[in-house]
Amino acid sequence: MVHSRRTRTTIAALSIVAALAMAGCLSSQGTSAPSTTSGGRGGTVLVSSVRALRSNDVLAKKASSTPFKIGYIEEAVSLGAGSSNPYTIPAFQAWAKWQNANGGIGGHPIQVVVQREPANPGIALTDVQNMISQGIVALVSDDTSDESSWASLVTKDGIPTFEGTSGSVDLAVSPVNFSTQVSLFSTPAAIVAAAKQVGSKDMAVFYCAEIPQCAQSVPAFAGAGKKIGVSVPFSTSILGSAPNFTAQCVTAKSHGATSLEVADASQIITRVASDCAQQGYTPHEITDSLNIQLSFAKTPGMNGLISFESTMPFFDTSFPGIKTMTVAFNKYDPGLTKMSGYGDLATNQWTTGLLIAAGAKAGGVGTTHPITSAALLKGMYALHSTNLGGMIPTETFTAGKAQMNKCWFWAAIKNNKFTMPYGTKIACAS
Repeated sequence: MVHSRRTRTTIAALSIVAALAMAGCLSSQGTSAPSTTSGGRGGTVLVSSVRALRSNDVLAKKASSTPFKIGYIEEAVSLGAGSSNPYTIPAFQAWAKWQNANGGIGGHPIQVVVQREPANPGIALTDVQNMISQGIVALVSDDTSDESSWASLVTKDGIPTFEGTSGSVDLAVSPVNFSTQVSLFSTPAAIVAAAKQVGSKDMAVFYCAEIPQCAQSVPAFAGAGKKIGVSVPFSTSILGSAPNFTAQCVTAKSHGATSLEVADASQIITRVASDCAQQGYTPHEITDSLNIQLSFAKTPGMNGLISFESTMPFFDTSFPGIKTMTVAFNKYDPGLTKMSGYGDLATNQWTTGLLIAAGAKAGGVGTTHPITSAALLKGMYALHSTNLGGMIPTETFTAGKAQMNKCWFWAAIKNNKFTMPYGTKIACAS
């Protein structure tokens, strides 16, 4: 399952957020990253040099031979032995090809340097060190489990880091970390806000049993829900390997829960929805943009789903930015948009690329300033705020402070079709 480990790790991180909040240890300024660990050997390096299109002679002549290097680290074990994630790196590389066809970064070609680490903190650290030694200007992370091993390194070295997927607490509090996703600290509030948005006062929570800390996410949801009148009358752990979730569905129904947060992988969400539907239980499924995918619309039990979307949702091709993205994906990676798991995990790669390009432009990276991490970091702060042409709610960046995104769009499923029931109206956590 492509998303399982990533999603469960995020829920485990939410449990840390809940624990810190209850202990009064969180502030709007964040905290410092933990010390860097050492050890292990670096994983295999796959360097993908993406050049400007040969057919565009003007851009090809303009482009400098000095590349704008972007590192991308991925936890390969979350994808299954010998497999590769078809939604993250390929989508990001498609953005890079499109960007290069449109002038690159300040006329310089983008080069994506990929490292896949086998869920080993020591190897993850070595991989990041290797990419830094190769001169990367920015780092994109799909390495939630092991970010703690290298978060303090990129913070100390001032390497602008971008969340390719849901991030960890270690990066969420770093002043050099940037994201187009709702902040980990605002996620519990967004989940219960989704329940309230569809008129549900009672929300059930099914959380992963594979990671003990997942159980601690329930207090975060209950605490956030109490503030807006949403209760959690029933919660239970679930095993992804279970043959069905019938018992949990029946019990949630008996408790009167009219909405359901399945804190697990996309594939588990659809299995739960199908099993519950067989029992005549069709609560409003609650999820977020990193989980939502093409297959959801046709899955039994998914009608009525409500999702908080950090980016403009992938299905709204009437929106100019999504139309451009879809055309680019179909040109540079034609199979991507046809996969059943295609969704806003890919959209986040695209908006991450746009955010890097916007920061580089604001800082004159490659034009009036050198191609360095320091120049890009200054550019991100000079950018100060952006909505990337409406692709995301407006985000702000303040030097020396952690970024805290707390706003989103709404998406839903009605009559087996994706929809934006409230248009482009933006909602925010208080």
